[in-house]
Amino acid sequence: MSKHQLIVTILGTDKSGILSEIATTVSEAQCNILDSRQAIYGKEFSLTMIIEGTQSAITKAECILPALFQRLDLLSMMKRTSHHEKQNLAHLFNVEFSGEDAAGLIKAVTGFFCRTSCND
Repeated sequence: MSKHQLIVTILGTDKSGILSEIATTVSEAQCNILDSRQAIYGKEFSLTMIIEGTQSAITKAECILPALFQRLDLLSMMKRTSHHEKQNLAHLFNVEFSGEDAAGLIKAVTGFFCRTSCND
């Protein structure tokens, strides 16, 4: 049976239990969370995940997740995708910067990596 995938991105105020409710709803749709990234920015919560399931399971997730997100007062966006595989993170760099924050700093750092082709 063919597997289908859905990218889900969520943003909202951080509250206890958000991840648990989302994971429960994904499971109720008969889908599996393949990969996810989450972050907290001040009082805001951000989550991007890729879920996988049969075509009918992904369709069910597309129907039931928005109601959960609305109830939790979360902004969300979903997009079907395919062929996601767990990333090999061995080639990534760990960059640490210490110093005074200034406008344009991130631009300079990302420009350096772009010019040196480190992201190929």
